[in-house]
Amino acid sequence: MTTEPVRVLVVEGGSTQSDELRLILESGGFEVDTAPNAEAGLECLQRSPFDLAISNVTLPGVSGYEFCRRVKGDVPWTAIPVLLLTSLREPMDVIHALECGADGLLSTPCDPDRLIAGVTHLLESRRLRSLAQGASGIDVHFDGRRFSIRSSKEQILHLLVSTFEDMVRSSEEITAARDALAEKHQQLLRAGEQKEEFAALVVHDLRSPAAGIMMAAQSRLKAASLSDADRALWGLVYASAESINRMVRSLLDVAGSANSLFAPRSAAVDVPTLVADVQQLMTPMANGFRHELRTEVQPGIPPLRADPDLLRRVLLNLIDNALRYSPAGSVVQLEAGAMDGGVCFRVRDHGPGIPAALRERVFDKYVQMTPTQAEERPPGKGLGLAFCRIAVEAHHGRIWVEDNQPHGSVFVVQIPPA
Repeated sequence: MTTEPVRVLVVEGGSTQSDELRLILESGGFEVDTAPNAEAGLECLQRSPFDLAISNVTLPGVSGYEFCRRVKGDVPWTAIPVLLLTSLREPMDVIHALECGADGLLSTPCDPDRLIAGVTHLLESRRLRSLAQGASGIDVHFDGRRFSIRSSKEQILHLLVSTFEDMVRSSEEITAARDALAEKHQQLLRAGEQKEEFAALVVHDLRSPAAGIMMAAQSRLKAASLSDADRALWGLVYASAESINRMVRSLLDVAGSANSLFAPRSAAVDVPTLVADVQQLMTPMANGFRHELRTEVQPGIPPLRADPDLLRRVLLNLIDNALRYSPAGSVVQLEAGAMDGGVCFRVRDHGPGIPAALRERVFDKYVQMTPTQAEERPPGKGLGLAFCRIAVEAHHGRIWVEDNQPHGSVFVVQIPPA
């Protein structure tokens, strides 16, 4: 005895989704016809019998809810189970499905196994269902509105249970995805910690050779017989080694600030002496970049309470930055003056300047500006300015960028009184 194939009508406005549903259902042994909208679906029902109808609630023109309502309102089709497909984002979807008499509700995108199981269950339930003709229905109030539910008790129960199962399944999938994402996050955190530990070891090990080069250069600079050319060369060696040492210390201090291990050690700082030390140290590098480094100190500045080492490194980093981004032959100037009872330092350059939108970002870690096109100098590592902000804020001070006239930038550091 030959069994008649089960015929399913799919009403779906999207051709891709329609083809996907057809393939899934045909793989389950069903015979499938498709319609692009509700009107075409109703015409299909008029032409030939179907055992089950599946409709997306979102259709061009008449909605899937209205399609279901018309199917359930026409006596020849009343017994045909209708499965509605929806994104199931709102509780109102369930109310609308109950109101129009739907037999099942399934969230999209459809899981193939869930779709086949839902269709099979509806077909099996069809034999057990006895629809009450002419039933008066049940009035339901939801979200301030009144709905008339004309589905049978079995329909209502099945729709609610199937919807709940679908939501539970979706919730489990979301939970599994969340757990997988959390595990990936932990893996990334562990990898980041390992990289930071490795970087810290490398950075720590760089301090000794940099210090050795500085000592050797300093020893040569003390030789009275050193020619002017050799003195300039060894001065540049010392300044370059000091730059490496400063970068290493900036790395360690930036990392320490993230772990709340960074704290300045306050002492009396003579501002003119500090400025002179910075000029002496950075002049060889300025000469190497073909710059002139000038200083200007306002007379009568009282001693400042600050960490002398941190403050010196702040000024060295700012001058280093100015030298790298200024055209050859230009002047970089360090100024110091009194301000609001404290001291204000300014480092002026004649480089390309910094756009207003980037004047906060330049103090973030690893942010680098593009060097001037006329120069071939490598940019910094994006840590010097980050260290400057951390060190200045540790003194309860401020650091910002202004325009230099007619062009260039002015980095301003304000250290308040103790």
